[in-house]
Amino acid sequence: MPPESTQGSRRNATRPQPRGDERRQRLLEAFEEQLQTQSLADISVAEVARSAGLKRPAFYFYFAGKHEVVTELLSGIFQDDVFTIGGFLAGGGDPRVSVVDAMTRTFESWHTHRTLFRAMLDARDSDAEAKAIWDQWLQRYEEFVSDFIAEQPTIDIPDPAALAHALISMNERVLDRHIRSGAGVEAAGPLLAAVIHVWNTALFGGDAQ
Repeated sequence: MPPESTQGSRRNATRPQPRGDERRQRLLEAFEEQLQTQSLADISVAEVARSAGLKRPAFYFYFAGKHEVVTELLSGIFQDDVFTIGGFLAGGGDPRVSVVDAMTRTFESWHTHRTLFRAMLDARDSDAEAKAIWDQWLQRYEEFVSDFIAEQPTIDIPDPAALAHALISMNERVLDRHIRSGAGVEAAGPLLAAVIHVWNTALFGGDAQ
């Protein structure tokens, strides 16, 4: 048999079997369950695999590491947030109300999925690939916020992209510190109000009356 065929046969032997997607999903679910009580650094891959009814090597068959699992678990949430928040900002109407709706959804999402966001922040700080993915996600936000700024006839800002970057960076830092603090949802209210005030002041010179 030619060498090429032998190599192809070996590759085929390592592909997931028909139930591979099911095993992969069990690993994702077990990992997310572990995140409810443990930090990303403290999670044991062996324990995740055991909880999924698999052996430790199975985890690394499907995932390069814990950071990859976190980014996959959060990616769907991110896509939903981008669609919803982008819709608020592109939907017309009172732009100040659009800002309120967008910021409220952002805070609600971070609180609802706080264990995943906290794990993603840890992954961002310790893994170059996770950081690159996180930065790409923030760039998506910056792009549609920049478009929102540029489309407002009452806003005279020479560089919408720079302002969008500054505002999104502020959101990231505020939510990062809040989520890591372990404070409850009641502590988010004043922070949300402050963030909305900064956005509306930067964009429109003040909050809606």
